[in-house]
Parts: sequence; structure tokens; C-alpha cells
Amino acid sequence: MRRFRTDVERVLFALVANRAVAPASKLAAGEWVTRDAAVPGLDSLDGNDQALRAMDLLVDADITGAVHAVLRRRAPAQP
Repeated sequence: MRRFRTDVERVLFALVANRAVAPASKLAAGEWVTRDAAVPGLDSLDGNDQALRAMDLLVDADITGAVHAVLRRRAPAQP
């Protein structure tokens, strides 16, 4: 089980907000959140560490969902 120091949803929200408002790298997004933005529930973002871990979790969830969708399509019809 993964443990995060911050709310992963807040980190992902901050990354999406940064991409929409002031597109930058993940490292620059951390500086943006800390200096220029107000994201409730997230006082700072330590750049690559939190951002990459949160994105990994999102990718894992996406891959898991995709695998389940493929398996459902391939499953034989129930009588």
C-alpha cells in the first residue's frame, strides 16, 4: 500500500490547474503552487516527488481500468 504525505487528489488538481492556467514542467508546477497559486488543502508541492508519485497512481488506476474493460469484453456471455 502506498503512503502519501499529501492528498493525492489535491496534487493532481494542482497539476491540472497549472497546465490550464500557467503551463509548465512538473518541477515548475511545484514552484507555482507554492508561490503563485492558492490550492485549498495543498500549501506546497515538492515538485517531482509528489507530482510523479501522484501521476503514477493515476496511471496505475487507468491501466487497471483498461485491463478490466478488456477482460469484460472478452468474457463469455452469461446464460
